[in-house]
Amino acid sequence: MVDTDIDNTVSDKDTFSCAVCYETVSSRELAKLPCCYNSQSSTKYCKACIIIVCRRASGLGRCPTCSSYIRVEEDRDSGDVKISKADDCEQCRCCSQIRVIAEQERKLCDACLLGITYAFRYECEGCGIWQVIRHPMWRYMETPTSFSTDTWFCGYRCHDQTHWRIHPNDLRYVPVDDRPESWGQQEEWFALIREERRRRGLRLNSNSRQASIFGIDRETLVIFVKSMIVLLLVYYFSDS
Repeated sequence: MVDTDIDNTVSDKDTFSCAVCYETVSSRELAKLPCCYNSQSSTKYCKACIIIVCRRASGLGRCPTCSSYIRVEEDRDSGDVKISKADDCEQCRCCSQIRVIAEQERKLCDACLLGITYAFRYECEGCGIWQVIRHPMWRYMETPTSFSTDTWFCGYRCHDQTHWRIHPNDLRYVPVDDRPESWGQQEEWFALIREERRRRGLRLNSNSRQASIFGIDRETLVIFVKSMIVLLLVYYFSDS
């Protein structure tokens, strides 16, 4: 399912407030997420923020509302943004399960990709021994300090499926955009998206489809640069 519709009946004067960046944006820049978009919902996101969500996750992002996997395709010629639900599943080469593939080159599902990237230490609830687990067990922890609701095999004393919790020193490295909603840290994720938008200069002009640079739309920036050149020329010739 892909969001490709461009509503020509929407006026640039129609605006909404993005739940991530808090900016007032033209309704033309509304990201109609294919997983859970509802026109009556008060929680809405702009396309620029959803682009960052997917870029931060190497192309396969998670919907801020329902956590479904989404992808974004940008048409550089027209400037249109296509948002699709990533529901095409294949067999993961690591766990052999049929999952949504996060990395096409190695055919890895998102859980295996995260496990390889973030191999953290976890405490076994049964024997209390710390063990490195190459799987995102934090996903099954209701709080940052509780034991997981799902199990993993303990290869030390228990030799059985047990519950685990992440080492306190590794907790800070858990990807913000993949922390359980029950941890109550979604705002920290949104803050990182806002910061990356500022860094990339992706602030949108609510009256234009053009992206701005450092918060200044391109047309204004061009006028400013031309004015500075004229002033420098006047100063140079008057001084000579």
